[in-house]
Amino acid sequence: MANNSIRIAVFLLLIAAIIIPLSAFAQEDSVTFPPDSKPYQRSYAEWTAEWWKWFLSIPIGDNPINDPSGERCALGQQGTVWFLIGSGGGKAERECTIPAGRAILIPSINVECSYAEDPSLRTEDDLRACATGDQDLVTETAATLNGSVLQVHRVQSPPFNLTVPTDPVYPFPEGPTRAVSEGFWVFIKPLPPGQYVLHVQGLLVDPTVTAPVNLVEDSTYHLTVENPEFETVQETVTIANGSLEFPVSSTSNVSNVAFDELAKQLSFSISGDVEGSTTMPISWLLEGPLTVVMDGNEFTDYETSANQETGETNVVIIHPPGAHDFVITGTNIVP
Repeated sequence: MANNSIRIAVFLLLIAAIIIPLSAFAQEDSVTFPPDSKPYQRSYAEWTAEWWKWFLSIPIGDNPINDPSGERCALGQQGTVWFLIGSGGGKAERECTIPAGRAILIPSINVECSYAEDPSLRTEDDLRACATGDQDLVTETAATLNGSVLQVHRVQSPPFNLTVPTDPVYPFPEGPTRAVSEGFWVFIKPLPPGQYVLHVQGLLVDPTVTAPVNLVEDSTYHLTVENPEFETVQETVTIANGSLEFPVSSTSNVSNVAFDELAKQLSFSISGDVEGSTTMPISWLLEGPLTVVMDGNEFTDYETSANQETGETNVVIIHPPGAHDFVITGTNIVP
């Protein structure tokens, strides 16, 4: 935060006993998203803003930053990206089970500046300067997964709106405010099912105050990535005056599958008591770019992926609990 107010430093860690200098992360890795990417229809920077909205929306009594074991790991998690957090200073070691198909976003160290916490900040430029000034004091970061070094990227979010709840994790005034965040992030692509040890570190040194301030965190996650239970059904769709058996794999109930050639649209309904995942070979019917709508509103928690064995393109949709109607619109009909 600005002017040495409340400094939010959230750090996480993987398998390394020492802090690795920033310069050590110049090499490429295939496990993380690059900072210029757009995972799941949002930019990397926009996802960091979503992380802060998630974190600050959870009251202090339930907030996972105060969770010593990892039992709150799933709290508030929705969609294609799973958010992880450190301890806010000191050591933390937690266990967490994550459904397969979820990306993981964690900060090595980061900060948020908002009008709510510092009334001297009056413009968006003030917010940006506040966040940058704080993160300019970061000297070292580190991230590893099962011992392999991961890239850490410095990213500033766009300005975003958030609502501070009653009994917030930090003593901000309750209600809406505007903020900007900046930090050093690790954005991991969906991992295959299995066991992982994720370890992230960060160090911030502020020598300008009366006594030097060193903020160090060392947090370890023992991750279990599990495959949800999918059921594959063959849905009959009408196409080119004929019919096609179209396979749909889902953890939820799927119904009302229909294809409209003229509108270039595939529609279907999904219902379930918990968040679910649905996969279908969209390239059998439609060519992208795709637009996905849920219950009449644009929906972004989906991804397309190529099946290396068949050459098909699958669309994977992560949908919230309850009953929902989906429409996928393509650019062209597949001949």
